[in-house]
Amino acid sequence: MAGLLKNYKLMVGFEFHCQMLTKHKLFSSATCSYQDEPNSHVAYVDAGLPGVLPVLNEECLEQAVKCSLALNGNLPRQIKFDRKHYLYQDLPSGYQITQKHNPIMQDGVLRYFNAENEEAHIPITRVQIEQDTAKTINHEGKSLIDYNRSGMPLLEIVTDAQYIENPEDCKLLVREMQELLSRCKISEAKIEKGQLRVDVNISVWDPNNEGVSTPRVEIKNVAGAKNVERCIEYELKRHVDILEAGRQEQMNSETRRYDASEGKTILMREKTEDPDYRFFQDPDLPNIEIDVTRIDLCQQMLPELPFKQKKRYSLKYNLDVSDVKIIFKNEWILPLFRKLVKQTEAEIVF
Repeated sequence: MAGLLKNYKLMVGFEFHCQMLTKHKLFSSATCSYQDEPNSHVAYVDAGLPGVLPVLNEECLEQAVKCSLALNGNLPRQIKFDRKHYLYQDLPSGYQITQKHNPIMQDGVLRYFNAENEEAHIPITRVQIEQDTAKTINHEGKSLIDYNRSGMPLLEIVTDAQYIENPEDCKLLVREMQELLSRCKISEAKIEKGQLRVDVNISVWDPNNEGVSTPRVEIKNVAGAKNVERCIEYELKRHVDILEAGRQEQMNSETRRYDASEGKTILMREKTEDPDYRFFQDPDLPNIEIDVTRIDLCQQMLPELPFKQKKRYSLKYNLDVSDVKIIFKNEWILPLFRKLVKQTEAEIVF
């Protein structure tokens, strides 16, 4: 990796799809459920029946405001919802309600400690509220649909694409996002349960060859922070091979998936042109005012953020950042450390 990154620049961006921790779905009173009987928590809105009207769940709005504040972004005074049209079996109404033009937040930042234990950050382009699709289950050669997930409240968190010095930084960045969402009780953010889905966008630039670069490739639904690191390592090598063979002109933008058992990405489809989703403002949902009182209340709900807490522990106890990372790696270590450090010095605890 180090040899490749001496000669090539790796550009990476992320899209996080986070299931909000709320009792009810985004636009209905149906209960959010992950493990109950299929199709046992479905309201008429979630099933896409004609004539039904969505009603925004205020708890979801509160969680979205908390996320926006935690990522230190700009909140508008008014938000709107749009319809994103496409036809697929897990989308019963034929469109997804999302926020293409007026998201809940823009221009934020996620701070984290990189592989060198230095302070780093990645800009957050936008956070938008949207409804989840139903879940497709392949069983005995048939595709079955579970609508329990239809209408679940999601936050889509989109980062800028930026140059990354080390694929390990991407793993640490994803873990920091998980910790932030979990600590703020915005989401449980467990990737293995599908509560946080990570899409990775990658391209590689050759600074020694008149800025030649590979087209952007998107890897969908990477399962786990460690797999994020591994799939980026694989794609870096693959893109460098293409550049060194001079075949970048023949390469198209692609959507791929990561096969963890094989340790490689697999082509799903080529992106020959941008799809037309026919976005327009949802006529059934009014514009929503984000008043100062709501923002202040949400700000008061936020705990100390993980990055800030790690930095404080490092200074307070005179610990290396690598040691502080260990303290926060598992939920049971932090309370144990707090207990022990009252009885002896932090260095002795380690």
